Amino acid sequence: MARLLVRFKSGDFERKGYLGDEIRDLLPKVREIHNDAFHFFYELAEYAQKRFTQLTSSPAGSRQKMLAIAFFAKILAGTQAGCILSNHGLAVDARTVLRSALDALFLLRKTVKEPGFSKRYYDADDLKRLNRMKEYFKQTRDHETVDSIQGRIDEDGLKKLENIEKLAASVGMSDQYKRLYRIFCDDAHGNPRSLQRPALPSGDLDWGPQFGHAPADVLVGSYLVLVALWQLESLFDLKNEAELRAFRERHTAIMPKYFSSNKPS
Repeated sequence: MARLLVRFKSGDFERKGYLGDEIRDLLPKVREIHNDAFHFFYELAEYAQKRFTQLTSSPAGSRQKMLAIAFFAKILAGTQAGCILSNHGLAVDARTVLRSALDALFLLRKTVKEPGFSKRYYDADDLKRLNRMKEYFKQTRDHETVDSIQGRIDEDGLKKLENIEKLAASVGMSDQYKRLYRIFCDDAHGNPRSLQRPALPSGDLDWGPQFGHAPADVLVGSYLVLVALWQLESLFDLKNEAELRAFRERHTAIMPKYFSSNKPS
């Protein structure tokens, strides 16, 4: 029979897991060990928050800009959540959140590059909602309402969005889709990669925080924020190119320490 092996037994981790004091006491130590990666993310996140405040302090002016700001907010929240989870040693969960942030980045870039995308995006959401309604009324055999809903779909010309792989390719981010998104999908779903050390020779489950990937995952979050900031620079003409270049150079300098040939492991 497989046993549960708990790495920390000196404090309350065995009883409380990630909700206890023992893991909380480790947080500053983890940030200190990987200070370059964490410090860079915290500084970049604070800079991004200032730009976010700047953009939301006045009306956006168009649906395209409103949607771009909304995607940026999702990227900010997702990368910050990923940083917090990485700091706690919740590596798989951090990458699951980063996958959502990367999805939002593809959509942000599409919004910036294609002014008409915002309408297609909202139309696709309307289509999804109306199709759900249609399925409900099919089950109740209300054919008149089903026909009415379908008539609205046809009249408005509502269509699905392209899948995420095609969308990423359309904005020149196929490499990011293949090298990051597909790997993060393995973490997000119930694949062996997403399980907590299931393949030990003894068959035992070694349960506890995984800090090894924390700096790399935090730097991926930094990358997503940087790319998102460049998209906003393009759309809103914020005149921040010099600052963004400086952040990019610093990020590039840190990367080789935690990545092999700048590729996530």
